[in-house]
This record gives sequence, structure tokens and C-alpha cells, in this order.
Amino acid sequence: SDSDSDSDSDADSDTDAPNLSDVSISGNSTDGYEISFISNEEIAELNLINNRTGEPVDIQDISYNPATGEYVISIAGNAVEIGDVLTIEAADEAGNVNDENEVTIPEDLKGGKGEKEDIDITPVPGKGTGSGGSGTGTTGTESSQDKQKLPDTATSAWTIGLVGLATLAVGAGVTLFSRRKKAGQ
Repeated sequence: SDSDSDSDSDADSDTDAPNLSDVSISGNSTDGYEISFISNEEIAELNLINNRTGEPVDIQDISYNPATGEYVISIAGNAVEIGDVLTIEAADEAGNVNDENEVTIPEDLKGGKGEKEDIDITPVPGKGTGSGGSGTGTTGTESSQDKQKLPDTATSAWTIGLVGLATLAVGAGVTLFSRRKKAGQ
């Protein structure tokens, strides 16, 4: 009877590694990266391996939503290089490891911002630092690459202004000419 209970426990043991789906990465080299995925079971141990160096990547934070099975891993932007391929190693309580999922560190978009819909905001000189002080509005951590040229949108505005000034000058000339003509009669 003892061997029967052993065979029952062996038959019930977990032999399947966690299955990861919807694996994605977002972020940039300045603010860091977030790797997200959904797992079919709770993960006991999670590692990121940089395929270029063969070394583990330092994970800053891991968040888990038990209702959805979603994991979000945060890493520093300077912990990896653009183009590095990271292997996600996920192990369950039974020690079954899934190392079949990889993510590639994306290129930074829009002058250092890797988010898909980032809006770059360049401080305006003389408008303050945003904390009640005055100054150029820069924090000292910006590089010249972060400053971008604004689009040339004033072309039609100055043309309209020029037409307005010309119309005003013509009107003033007609008014002066008609007054002189009346005064001369």
C-alpha cells in the first residue's frame, strides 16, 4: 500500500514549465525598460540572461497580477545595450524552467525616448525650472541630442501678417491722399 501512495504522488507531480505568452518590451535607455508577459502559472524564480554577455541582467522590480497572470519586469536602461537579446528564464515551484522566450532591446526613438507614443518636451529658456525657481528650465541632465528643432509652422502666419500690414499701408495712403485732395479744393 505504501508504494501505491508513492506512485499517486509521482503521477500528480508538476513536470510542465510555465508557459509565457504576450511577451513584449517597452521603454528606452534613459528611463529603463519594462518586459511584460502573461504566465499560465505563478513563477517561483525569474531571471533575464543577456545573450551577448551570457550574464544575468539586474532586475530592479517585478510586479505580478494574480488575477490576470501578468508579470512586469523593470530593468535599468544602462543595464543593457540597444539590440541586446535577453532570454527570460521562468521557473515554477517544482523547478521546471522555461527559457524559450526572448526580447530584443529596442532602439531609442525621438531623441532618447523609446516609448511608442512619447511626446518630447524641451524646456523653454527663461520659463523657470518647474519648481518655482527661475532659470533656463533645464535640469543639467539633458544632452544636446535631447533638444530637437521645432517644426516650421509660422510660414502662413507671417504671410497673413504681411498682407495685413500692406493693406493697412494702402488704406492709410488712400486716406491721406483723399484728405489732401479735399483740403486742396
